Amino acid sequence: MDNGDSGNCFQINRLPQVVFLSILSYLDVKDLGRASCVSKHWYYSTLDPCLWRRLKLQKRKLVNSEVLVRITNYGSSTATVLDVSECRNITEEGLLKALQQCRYLVELYVARCPAVTDKCLAEMAQSCQNIKLLDISLCPGVTDSGVKEVSFVLH
Repeated sequence: MDNGDSGNCFQINRLPQVVFLSILSYLDVKDLGRASCVSKHWYYSTLDPCLWRRLKLQKRKLVNSEVLVRITNYGSSTATVLDVSECRNITEEGLLKALQQCRYLVELYVARCPAVTDKCLAEMAQSCQNIKLLDISLCPGVTDSGVKEVSFVLH
């Protein structure tokens, strides 16, 4: 609504980029996706790697393998936290690709995720050597041998 007095109107697009990114950093993944639709400026701003370091996707019914791979591909995969706990629509193949793209992970939460297998744990051990926290509770595809293999990496 333009009342002819645009001098009193706050224009968020005129903020310094670092300030705008700081504001966007408070949004979760779903809201970042929505924000990317506002304008070209917002779209390109939401692609900044600093916004994609904490990927909290737990309990998201619409997150499937394709979505996960696309999200972990943003920002050259600088993600340090990935949470796909209770995401039932992710396949083993999708999780494997995501883990290959997330080499800087420090925390991985995959509790109750049926895609987690011993093969995924082996890939995580190979690709994500900075892991400090791993939650694989109640993953039906994980066996003792998978836990043993990953325990050598997590000391």
